[in-house]
Amino acid sequence: MISFIHCADLHLGRPVKTNSNLKNNQEELVKEAAYRSFEKMVDEALAEEVDFVLIAGDLFDEEVRSLRGQWFIKRQCERLNEKGIAVYISHGNHDPLIEEEAVGYPANVKVFPVGGETFFYRHESGETLAISGFSYPQKEFTEKAKAYFPNRTEDATWHIGVLHGQAGNSASDHAPYAPFNLSELRNLRYDYWALGHIHKRMTLSEEPPVYYPGNMQGAHRKESGEKGYLKVSISGGVFTASFKATAPVQYQNVHVDVSGTEQLDDIVQRFADEVQAFPLAALTIVTVMFFGETSRFSQFVNSHNNGELKELLQEGLGMQEEVIIDTIRLKGLVDHEAAERLREDSLYRDLLSIRESLRSKEDWFKDITTDLERNARYRKVSAKLGSVQEDQEIADEAVERVTSALIQKEADRS
Repeated sequence: MISFIHCADLHLGRPVKTNSNLKNNQEELVKEAAYRSFEKMVDEALAEEVDFVLIAGDLFDEEVRSLRGQWFIKRQCERLNEKGIAVYISHGNHDPLIEEEAVGYPANVKVFPVGGETFFYRHESGETLAISGFSYPQKEFTEKAKAYFPNRTEDATWHIGVLHGQAGNSASDHAPYAPFNLSELRNLRYDYWALGHIHKRMTLSEEPPVYYPGNMQGAHRKESGEKGYLKVSISGGVFTASFKATAPVQYQNVHVDVSGTEQLDDIVQRFADEVQAFPLAALTIVTVMFFGETSRFSQFVNSHNNGELKELLQEGLGMQEEVIIDTIRLKGLVDHEAAERLREDSLYRDLLSIRESLRSKEDWFKDITTDLERNARYRKVSAKLGSVQEDQEIADEAVERVTSALIQKEADRS
């Protein structure tokens, strides 16, 4: 059996953001997070004796790489070299190949040049893998990716593409970098596409496998959830990918429904239950989003404004070292008495209905992903879950704004 690791978007040098005051050990963990994530990947590559590692762009966050970052990558590649594990590196928009590295890589490392190249890996089984890719010549690179990949070679058992880019129809603030579409990739008849650039784990195709592993370490709350790499095995002519978490620092967005709660104890317990339902990292940075109707609305607002709410939730959670409550959002909260008066308004009722529909949709995803976590198709579900959470936040804000407007309208009439 052939096995390899597919990772991307380490972004060494990019700061991990938090609004909280960290303890010394937490501050050190945050500072070193990307390094530790990559190091853990190398540890697992050695332990599982994979054949090679593919890095699909953006190892570094800046085109001028720090000496420390370059030395670190060199040392990790040397560890892999000692066990005969090959490494194939492409450079992306954050770390374009504009100059030679300040340190020399060991012999097991192959860097894809700007013009593109196909390297050949010969497995002890007699099978040969062609691995094609290219590196960016500058940060803003919008040429079509397909021009840099040859058709599938007949000189290899398997052909793999390493591509740091995005689908041409992807939402973006700029023209897509190294744009492609699935039909172009399929026409090349490769057996596996190792993608990079998008920081969320995504499956674009199963036949052939076209995967984004996501980035290796989240840097802010929009990059929530577990981060790591894909381990891929080839057996019986089938490519099977499984996700492995390595990031020591993780962001989680926690939604807490306070409806029906009368005591603070109940609210704290609901929050703790929601947090413990997530897989936690060495340090998990939490954004709490409360929603629902509560008769304690004014107490919520006051305790949030003076900082007491965060302290109470942190104390009630009982995991001072492992979990940090970074941000608390009350946009989804509605005063119970005001809500009772507003139920006659059709706009308010419609917004509540939409929001509850999104809540149930998230619960459904949570239920099915429990059984799918060991399945490669789970990445599709996790990608959808992220979009559901974003929709919920929009709905929460809409409810808050409409509620405020209707209450103000009511006050103006009186």
